[in-house]
Amino acid sequence: MALVTRRACPPSRAAWQVKLRSVAVAVAALVPMGARAELQATRASEHSGPVEPILRLALEERYDDDVLLTGSQNAPGAFLTKIMPQAGLRLDQRRTQLDTFLGPDILYYSNSGDVKLDYRAALELHTELSRTARIDTVARFWDTSDPLALPRQGLAPAEGRDAVVGPGQGARQEFAPRWSFLLGYRFEGAKVEEPDHPPGFLNSPSLEVDYRLTRRVDLGAEYRLQLFKFGDNNGVANSPGLVWKYRISRSANIKVTAGLAFYREHLDPSKDGVVPRFEIDVAQKIAKRLDWVFAVGHDLVGASGFNTAVWADYASMTLSWQVLEKLRLFGYGSFFRNGPMPNIGVFPLKVDQEKGVAAGYGLGAGAEWRFNRNLAIQAAYDRIDQVGSVDPAQTSLTRNIVAARLTVDAF
Repeated sequence: MALVTRRACPPSRAAWQVKLRSVAVAVAALVPMGARAELQATRASEHSGPVEPILRLALEERYDDDVLLTGSQNAPGAFLTKIMPQAGLRLDQRRTQLDTFLGPDILYYSNSGDVKLDYRAALELHTELSRTARIDTVARFWDTSDPLALPRQGLAPAEGRDAVVGPGQGARQEFAPRWSFLLGYRFEGAKVEEPDHPPGFLNSPSLEVDYRLTRRVDLGAEYRLQLFKFGDNNGVANSPGLVWKYRISRSANIKVTAGLAFYREHLDPSKDGVVPRFEIDVAQKIAKRLDWVFAVGHDLVGASGFNTAVWADYASMTLSWQVLEKLRLFGYGSFFRNGPMPNIGVFPLKVDQEKGVAAGYGLGAGAEWRFNRNLAIQAAYDRIDQVGSVDPAQTSLTRNIVAARLTVDAF
């Protein structure tokens, strides 16, 4: 499952005036060792061997009523054709799994006749150094003109061209029968292609120490440092927190994190303050048929390309159901609400445009039919909407997308 990234709510401006280039990262996905072991055992029993090449070609036809494509709020939707070749490598062994690919996306806009070229690349590596040590690394890159391709948890989509790249890494080590620690690192960045918008970056190392209280319960503490940079301005957030993990069953896990972020901003001390944060993650994989992930939280986020940092509420859920051997259904839903630092507009729980609070949501569902290992077709529907922008007269970012895709794998 792809990891998600975040996107910031744009300030008051016409939608077509914004061109965004962002540099961001998907953080390393780290789940309890027991769940990892079960997943690895399943994968090892299905595929195990030397490095395999990946050669893939996908063709997609899309209907999209995005106002940036149609040119008018009331115009009919536009059709878009995408050709997406990919090349990469795959390794699936008992202790090490690797997936990596690189490919261009060729986009043909039927209404205007324009042709655009986007790029995508990814690297995901999971390896067990020993029975008690594990390293997870995720790096993803997009250079895309489609903002829907870059959902950023906790913040709104933005229009324009986007480039996204970055490493996420985590290392877990059990150093005693009941103790383990986790080292993590996250990087994000963004650049709005306008003269008055400098680039923004986030560097965030973290440390978590856990104690196995019972066979089902882990208790722990974590410390996270966030270093924000937006042009000449710098922000720092020191964030201690507590962690509670519970194994609901062999296939289901819940993780709750809560703490405080002590934020300081170099050029604007009025934004200094303490931001409470929490996150609840629930994940379950039922055999090979059904898996779902749910997350909800409130946190301090940055690297939006519009400001140094904002507070954000977010919630998301993804679901994948292998109904038949060849048929898979999938869906997702997400919601965000964010506003200025330190806690302006957090309460009451509404969209206060005068205080710069924005909110929005995304919904999607689809089906995939796999004829064999090398050939599959997919149909999907997506809707995204942003409400509560600073300027009520701003161009609507509502989008409805219907797409059909054919994917062919040479290997």
